[in-house]
Amino acid sequence: MSELYHECGVAAVYHLPSATESPLVSDVGVDAASTIMPRMLQDIQNRGQLAAGMTSYNPKRSLLLETHKDIGTVSEVFHLSHRGKHEAIMQQLVGSAAIGHVRYATCGQDDRNYAQPFERQHIHKHKWFSFCFNGQLANYQELKDKLTREGDHHLARDTDTEIILHEIGRELTVNPHLSLIDVFANAAKNFDGAYSIALITAKGELLVARDPRGGLMPGWSGRPWPRQILEGLLGASRGAAPGETRPGVRPDSEASPMSSAGAMNRRRSPGRFR
Repeated sequence: MSELYHECGVAAVYHLPSATESPLVSDVGVDAASTIMPRMLQDIQNRGQLAAGMTSYNPKRSLLLETHKDIGTVSEVFHLSHRGKHEAIMQQLVGSAAIGHVRYATCGQDDRNYAQPFERQHIHKHKWFSFCFNGQLANYQELKDKLTREGDHHLARDTDTEIILHEIGRELTVNPHLSLIDVFANAAKNFDGAYSIALITAKGELLVARDPRGGLMPGWSGRPWPRQILEGLLGASRGAAPGETRPGVRPDSEASPMSSAGAMNRRRSPGRFR
């Protein structure tokens, strides 16, 4: 059963500009909260060593969402041992919010195309999103067959993560006026499996969710300072706080990635956050 505890890891951080500055970003500033993501991913490196990546949000950039990902460990992908290269990468990824992923392959191939997050660019900001996924869909083949039957669709990768991307994208097109929480709730009705997910849009919305049964995907939060983020779980939501970090997956009872800053850990119950 030990292999069931090593299937990727997701993390998310959001700091609203109107909030009191978190001590977690005191050395980089509120507008650069995203730059702590590599440190967060290092703390969940045990979840996967095949690939790593992150997407940041910055409303002041022409690329509202910017994604960097590659094959390798967190240190290799973000060049943590080379200060100049690391700073150059993080300069492109500066933003007030970010999601991140470390990959352990349970399906798909071992190449960069399968590294996460998966980003879907669109001219409409509410349809432009990036997300990362940890888990497996038991009905992957069923969803794949259904998708390819309905219209002239083509799947570039052999992975359930791409299925999720298209299902969310379709829901955003069919129901453009729904909240992000309701969009995901509708899409997730078709998902049969155990998973955790972090999703960010070009409008600056952040959603962190897990499957309604809880499955094998434990969810943890660290709250080192009063903050607020937009979050939801299959239609259930609560206001949280600017800068609150939400590691989507923890394999055991150790402290969250932000524990060194005094984070308080709370295990997420299936179907809700509190």
